Amino acid sequence: MCDNPVGGGRVVTSARTKQKHIVREQEEYNFIPEGDQSIVKVLGIRANYLIDVQPVEGKAHQYIASLPSKFRKTVWLQRGQYVIVEPIAEGKRVKAEIVHILYPDHVRHLQAA
Repeated sequence: MCDNPVGGGRVVTSARTKQKHIVREQEEYNFIPEGDQSIVKVLGIRANYLIDVQPVEGKAHQYIASLPSKFRKTVWLQRGQYVIVEPIAEGKRVKAEIVHILYPDHVRHLQAA
């Protein structure tokens, strides 16, 4: 018999606890792009969690990246901010998904490295 009244042995966490974990994860300093990931600059915010971005390296054209549901209502993006994205294959218009959000401390840390 299970002592947890909410469900078969699952640990139930509140939405606020999940948000704290996401924010804590975003504050870490070890964000170096791995594999296909790249650093891009946010150019503008579209509707439905779609963001116009442009790669930092090279003169590539802008494209659309999506904000995953774990970041929604937890972190906010602004124009000019930097993010790490990972390409996705299944999208026609949306070419990438945001993996990490870089804050000014992260950008300084990456520039120094």
